[in-house]
This record gives sequence, structure tokens and C-alpha cells, in this order.
Amino acid sequence: MPKSLVTNASNMRHLIAINCHPFHDQTRILPCLQSLSAATSVFERNVSGRVDVCVFWNGTAPPANLERALQSFGFRLVTRHHVSNGDNLNFQLDYAIEHGFDAFYRVDGDDTVTIARLTAQAHMLQNDVADIIGTGLTYNVPNGGEYDTFPPTCPGARDYLENRYILHPTFALNVACIRDTHLRYWSQRLEDKALILQARKLGLRVMNIPILGGNYHVDENARKRLSLKILGLKLNFSFLVHEKAWHLMPYAVFLFLLQVSLGSSKLRFLRHLKYNPVAGKTVQKKPTTNFSSLNRF
Repeated sequence: MPKSLVTNASNMRHLIAINCHPFHDQTRILPCLQSLSAATSVFERNVSGRVDVCVFWNGTAPPANLERALQSFGFRLVTRHHVSNGDNLNFQLDYAIEHGFDAFYRVDGDDTVTIARLTAQAHMLQNDVADIIGTGLTYNVPNGGEYDTFPPTCPGARDYLENRYILHPTFALNVACIRDTHLRYWSQRLEDKALILQARKLGLRVMNIPILGGNYHVDENARKRLSLKILGLKLNFSFLVHEKAWHLMPYAVFLFLLQVSLGSSKLRFLRHLKYNPVAGKTVQKKPTTNFSSLNRF
């Protein structure tokens, strides 16, 4: 079994890693930093141990206004050339391991973070409830509407097919498990979906906390290529084979055909119950938390 986190919470070191890419909308990076500054100030009061915030800038030199903002917030800047999203995220995981951190919190540079997210995830990691922990998200769509999504507390095979097993911008990970199992992203697209498949094969425990962890901006042009849809189908098949969930094979094919005919963005509606672009926000009913069935599939 992977090594648990240190039992003495006062010794824990927390790394909040902000993942910034050249293709991120730079106008959204400052709101991300502002939300994280507010969340971190509360987080530091609620947990013992050290909290570090690093902005991983993957690409050309960061703009001057970003460096000034980081100085004002007290965040560290780490720069490197952009390779692929998977390689960039692996660099951040390796950074956490090499610098002796115990908990890793992923934040995407064009998203925002709620005050509740970090403290809730740290509590679960400190108590060894799970190895990878996610939360819910508010999805902001281009037409100005938004909706809240809460993935299942204990996700299963069907949730993997519907891309609601865990919401990738909300990952919090036990660094010791990452180190001991060598869990890593691959360099292809759909790196988050592939990571969850690998985590399941390695026996890592995945859990979602039924709270909102932040805001995610939907890109309706994402994953339009047929090759990505085929890759997603292959990953779905691999997950079902591993879980021996043969009864869901027809459903996987059905979702693939819907994705090809309607587009990937349309299938995001599987993640929530209702959506009203006129009224704005419709909140999905939060699932009942049941920590005793973390490995239900």
C-alpha cells in the first residue's frame, strides 16, 4: 500500500501549484491569483505546517504585470518551456517530491479557487481518507450562464465514462503516494483521464468532497478533433476492461456516437441535472457523503 501522510499535521508541507500555459486567457490569471490569495490566507490559519504557493509558468517570459502581482501576493514563480500539459504537470509533481512536500493542490491559471476547497482537502489528506481528492466546480459558459457540478463522492465506472469521476482542476494529491507508485501524466492529450485510469490500476483511492472548489471557464472549441474522441473511447474501454464492467460497453459506444454527432461540449450536460442559461445558475443536489464506500465501482 502507498505510504500515508505524516500523522503529525504540524509537520506537513502543502504545495499549491498554479499551472499556467501560453493558451490560457491572460486576463483570467489575475482573478485566479486574487482568489487564491484570499483562499490561502484562510488556509494558513486553518492548518498547521508550511504552505507554499508556486506559479508554474510554462512558455515564454511571463508578462511584467504578472511578476509584480506575484511579488505583492508573496507567491513564487517557476518558469520553464512549454512541452505538453502532461509534461508540465509531471514537472510540478516532481517539484513537490524533490522539495519535500506532503500535499499537492492543483490550480489551473485561468480558474478561480474558493476559500473552502483547500482546507477541506487538507483535512481529508491529513486523515488519510483518500489519496486523490476532488471537489465540485462552477462551470462558466461563453453565453454568460453558469452551472454547478458535484461529482459523486465515491465515483464508479459509469462516472469515468461521463467524465465526472473527478474534475481535473480540483485535484489534491498525497505526494507520498505519487512518489511511491510513480503515478504520472502522459504527454498526449486527455492526460487527466489517463491519469485516473492509471491511478485506479495502481489501487489509489479517489474521493470527491461535495463542496464547490472554484470556477472553471468552459472552452466550447476544446476536444473537437475526431482523434481525441477516439482516444477518449479507447481510455473508456480500458477502464471498463480493468473494472470488468462489461455491461457498460454499449453505453461507452453510445456516448462516443453522441460526442461525434453533437460535440464534446454538449456532453458536459451529463455532469449536472438542470441548466437554465436565462436564470443563470442551477445547483445540482449535493450527494450524500459516504466515506465507507470509497472503492465502490
